[in-house]
Amino acid sequence: MLNSLASHCTFLVILLLPNLVLTTRCFTNLIPDKRFSAECGESTSCLKVSKPPSLFNKYGEFLSPDKRPGFTTLFRGCFVLDMQMDICFNSQDGLEYCWCSERDLCNGEPRLHVSRMSSLLSLVSLVLLNKAFN
Repeated sequence: MLNSLASHCTFLVILLLPNLVLTTRCFTNLIPDKRFSAECGESTSCLKVSKPPSLFNKYGEFLSPDKRPGFTTLFRGCFVLDMQMDICFNSQDGLEYCWCSERDLCNGEPRLHVSRMSSLLSLVSLVLLNKAFN
């Protein structure tokens, strides 16, 4: 019984360890390079502001998705709040704002993929913790 409880607690610590880190490192340059990154501090997120590709070329012709250029990054840096998840928002000005705090240097992705993995891991951790102590 005690050995089983210890193994469950060890597993729980391994699952929660990435979430216990209080600081986030973010890229601070338009081109993601570890030389241009900063430790943003406690309870922060990384921010990436991008402009989506145009649907039309300079002659007004429609571009199919496979012919469009990629997103243009306008800003990478630190954000003062920890958003507690990876999330993107398309604003009325046409820009995409993405916040992430799931891992260090997360604002270097060509396009942020919103992840539900940490929510799933937290739920599994709570279930295991509940079973270990009941």
